[in-house]
Amino acid sequence: MQTIRTDRARETFLEALRRSCNVSAACRAADISRTAAYAWRNEEASFAEEWADAEGEAIDELEGVAYARAMAGASDRMIEILLKGHRPG
Repeated sequence: MQTIRTDRARETFLEALRRSCNVSAACRAADISRTAAYAWRNEEASFAEEWADAEGEAIDELEGVAYARAMAGASDRMIEILLKGHRPG
C-alpha cells in the first residue's frame, strides 16, 4: 500500500526525470535512493511505463535542442554523445 509521501516522491522523481533524464538527479529531487527507484520500477509495471515515458520526453527535448543547434550551424559533441546513448539509431 502506497502512502501520500510515497506517491509524492514518485511524482517528484518522474517530473525530475522528465526534465533531466538523469536517475541520480531525479532521486535527489525526490529524496529517495536509487535502490528504491529501481525497486519501484521492477515491482510495478505502471511505474515502469511512467519512467519510460518520462525518459522519452526528456530525450525528445534533447533531440529538439540538438536539431536546433545543428540547423544553426553549431556542432555540439556532448549532445551527440547523449543522443547516441539514449537513441542509438
